[in-house]
Amino acid sequence: LPVIIEGETGTVKELLAQSLHQLSGRQGPLVIIGCGSISPTLFENELFGHLKGAFTGALVDHDGLLSQARGGTLLLDNICDLPLSCQEKLLRVLQEHKFRRIGDTAPQPFDARVIVTTSRDLEELVTAERFRQDLYFRLKGVCLRLPPLCRRQKDIVPIARHIFKKQGVDPDRVAPQLYDFLQEYPWPGNVRELKNLLEMSVLLAGGRAPNLEQVRSGVCGFTRTEKSDVPVYQMPLLPMKDAEKHYLLLVVTHFRGNKSQAARFLQIGRETLRRKLG
Repeated sequence: LPVIIEGETGTVKELLAQSLHQLSGRQGPLVIIGCGSISPTLFENELFGHLKGAFTGALVDHDGLLSQARGGTLLLDNICDLPLSCQEKLLRVLQEHKFRRIGDTAPQPFDARVIVTTSRDLEELVTAERFRQDLYFRLKGVCLRLPPLCRRQKDIVPIARHIFKKQGVDPDRVAPQLYDFLQEYPWPGNVRELKNLLEMSVLLAGGRAPNLEQVRSGVCGFTRTEKSDVPVYQMPLLPMKDAEKHYLLLVVTHFRGNKSQAARFLQIGRETLRRKLG
């Protein structure tokens, strides 16, 4: 069955999709399509592939993503961002279980398990006529909803302990007050924010267990307070742009002003980092 994974940004929907693929028993690869980044004009070529000479510049045969996913799983990440013109082409593949490469007359079989992720309610997009209803029903086999981290408070400490282990830190050496702080914070960026914060805190601590102040200094969404008895969710919010800039400056400072290293750590381009810093 196809699977729809719903959840806010940062709830690691892709990680759940990877687990579904690994547990499926399928021998083929997991092929990921970022629906928000693919160009509508290139969608057909990326999806279906082409034969040599099919158009100017087609110097060799090219297997599209549908061919690459054969026997495995096709993950359509953020399908809510897929343009309507591309949705029609995708629907035809799912209906017919076959496709044609550009310039080819012989159809190719499509054999892949389909998983899609979305950060927006697809039913609402259908009502707003921004998502095809027939495609939605074609995809709606099983729907899994990942709740935001603030509604999974009991998961926060186990996730944090796992992240510390991945960073080479003994989670038992982390102060209990730090775990209490993590459970109080509302995590608007969900699991991704938690992961980035703890990885950054370990770096600032020189690879050792960070203290509470090092972790709190990396929380960008809240100002610091002298009153230790004030819950973090009652602290005033910083403007989002200032919060992001504060976090980016922390990263750049850690790498002693080397923006190239900071950009690699943040997994963004150096020019993007420069623009965000202003």
